[in-house]
Amino acid sequence: MKEHHQRVHCGAVMLLLLASLALRLPFLEEPFGPDLGDRSYGAMRILEPGHPLFHYPNRITESDFGGWAQERGLYFLSEWDDHYLPLLEMSDPGEEGKRGGLLVAPLGEGGYAYTGLAFFRQFPAGVPGAFRLFANLISLKGADPGGSP
Repeated sequence: MKEHHQRVHCGAVMLLLLASLALRLPFLEEPFGPDLGDRSYGAMRILEPGHPLFHYPNRITESDFGGWAQERGLYFLSEWDDHYLPLLEMSDPGEEGKRGGLLVAPLGEGGYAYTGLAFFRQFPAGVPGAFRLFANLISLKGADPGGSP
């Protein structure tokens, strides 16, 4: 992970998908506790609508989260360091919102993006919003993870 950390510091963006419980994320002292995500029909709210992730190359709105299959995500973070910025809040009916499903953190000229969103379920189901969001995730540039244009 040290080599990856150096690359990120020099401008790369590292995208972490559905991490296992043994993973140690940068800036976190301990492995994260699992929050097993949410179902596909709960409310979705974009917390940082001005963040570059929601604007390039596709404009992402809350309607992009409609029609997601099965669980929208799993292995959400339940705790994180202040370096991380949560970008979405999801909630199942009658439950408190979960903000650990999509987070970004700047580091030097680059940054990290973590998502517990279940793209592996959405792609086979042909969910347009999942393809659009994933395209934006892999298009993040060095300064984007922290929200700078």
